[in-house]
Amino acid sequence: MIYGYTNSYLRIDLANNLIKRENLEEKVLRKFIGGVNLGIKILYDEVPPGINPLGPNNRLIFVTTPLLGTLTPAACQYAVVTKSPLTGLVGIGRSKGFWGPALKLAGYDGIIIQGIADKPIYVDINNDRVQVKDASHLWGADTYTTEDLIKKELGNPKVRVLCIGRAGENLVKFSCIENDQGHVAGRCGVGTVMGSKKVKAIAVHGTGKVAVADPKRVIALRKKWLEISSKNPAAQRMSKFGTAGDYERTKKRHDSGDLPTKNLTTTLFPEWRKLSGEYIRTMYQTTKTSCFNCHIGHDYLIEISSGPYAGKYVGPEYEATAAFGSNLGISDTEAIVKLNDLANRYGIDLIECSWVTSLLMECYEKGVLSKEAIENIELEWGDAEAVTKIMEKIVNREGIGNTLAEGVEKTANMLGATEFASYINGMSPALHDLRHNWGWLIVYTIAFAGPTHQGYIPLLSQFSDIDVTQFPLAMGNFTPFDKGQAGKRAQLAWMGLDCLGICRQAIYGIPYGILVEFLAATTGWDMDIHEFFKVIERGITLARCFNLRNMPRKELDWPSERILQVPADGPAKGKTAKKTLKGMISEYYHAMGWEERTGRPSTDTLKNLDLEYAIPDIWG
Repeated sequence: MIYGYTNSYLRIDLANNLIKRENLEEKVLRKFIGGVNLGIKILYDEVPPGINPLGPNNRLIFVTTPLLGTLTPAACQYAVVTKSPLTGLVGIGRSKGFWGPALKLAGYDGIIIQGIADKPIYVDINNDRVQVKDASHLWGADTYTTEDLIKKELGNPKVRVLCIGRAGENLVKFSCIENDQGHVAGRCGVGTVMGSKKVKAIAVHGTGKVAVADPKRVIALRKKWLEISSKNPAAQRMSKFGTAGDYERTKKRHDSGDLPTKNLTTTLFPEWRKLSGEYIRTMYQTTKTSCFNCHIGHDYLIEISSGPYAGKYVGPEYEATAAFGSNLGISDTEAIVKLNDLANRYGIDLIECSWVTSLLMECYEKGVLSKEAIENIELEWGDAEAVTKIMEKIVNREGIGNTLAEGVEKTANMLGATEFASYINGMSPALHDLRHNWGWLIVYTIAFAGPTHQGYIPLLSQFSDIDVTQFPLAMGNFTPFDKGQAGKRAQLAWMGLDCLGICRQAIYGIPYGILVEFLAATTGWDMDIHEFFKVIERGITLARCFNLRNMPRKELDWPSERILQVPADGPAKGKTAKKTLKGMISEYYHAMGWEERTGRPSTDTLKNLDLEYAIPDIWG
């Protein structure tokens, strides 16, 4: 027995109609643990360079972690790993809720899907019984409806469903995967790959248990975590207002220039208060919800009692309020709630959707595109109705939407508007104005799956046992010093959470060491924090090797011109990281043991991380 694991992976070969169980050796599990980290290992081993991300030889890999299904607080996140159709690089998605723990309790550490089905299908997993079923009647349904229909069809309201919407079916390059009505694995086009394989959904019902090596130690650690969290002011604010934050946090985002506004043409958004979690939860009737085994419960449902958007919805968190708020010039909170609901139901990445729409808005505003070119839509800043029409065209790949469905970089190239586009390595960044925080900029620039959430330097200060004074200059927004070193540490910390499946919103004030203690108590491994971070570094470096051997562009790790542009206003007015970013990146490469000019991992680094098998791919 390997404690913390079921040691059973489902391999579903759609081309040959085969379903079989496989296991991984314990030495592999200890070297990569789980989540994104372990998914990268499987991807590297099974997906050779040059394959089409939407072809049968790509893999769609769902991975849990050893802590999922245990008493570890907020261990509820599963990972999806594939080759991204948007970037050609490693593609990752993560989502919380209940689906991941349900898969684990059904007896599986993960699922590997290969091939392409002849017709739409869904997978029904009920503990030991696994069936592939016809999903033709579900094709075209939105994600929420799909969940409801499958639960009704299976006669089990407790089943947990993961699915795609119309965006994934129509192969929009930034489609996502949704589960538990409102939880989303949202980036890199993971839903596009699922759609290409004609997999509409995966339903899971699990009634098993996860065996842990030291149950008493797990319970004691849980008690310690909950006690710390109950006394931490930041944890309590997160529980009360979610990631959209209170007025103070939202004002700080706005005044610091962090809040992306009108495609980065300004930093001024006078109605910023309407984007805050405090405003939403004060002005509307809301009900708190939580994920599996989570004590924070920052998610919520919202009811709009009257008007054109009357109804009950999943409440928007920060990325949604910025995506459909400031970045599109929309200050109508109820419209933002509705747009977030549509994105969830369509199964579309709201981040890329926001940036490609704001790009189109700026093109229209500045005369690059005529009204006729966008099919007579009056696409003005702040017009939620026009944004809804554009989103529908993207999801259906209709008219101008067929271009926008390719993502920001390709759209900008096709429209001749690259100077207006925000992207790094083929994908738009999370909703932050990176020109106003070079700590964000460096980590997003070097992130192996494009500018997804893979760490940010202020994250380090959330843990009580990480000494940020070792990077005294890294915390400044506009200094290049120590950014590479601190960026590496922040990335290791963030990806460590991913590797364990722990929600970042639950770790305020928690010692990082306690996470590794949970791992040791669960698995029985005598692993300290140094070995743990080496595991994370191994995964990051192997992802780098995957990207280098695919190399879909002339140069990795460089932002678009808009992200390096001098802002017109805000704290960064007159400043740019353009001349110093190369140095920050080289510092990061050096800290990782990679060649400073190209970012290729050195042979010594690969040997030290037990990745010798990657040397021929990188060095010939």
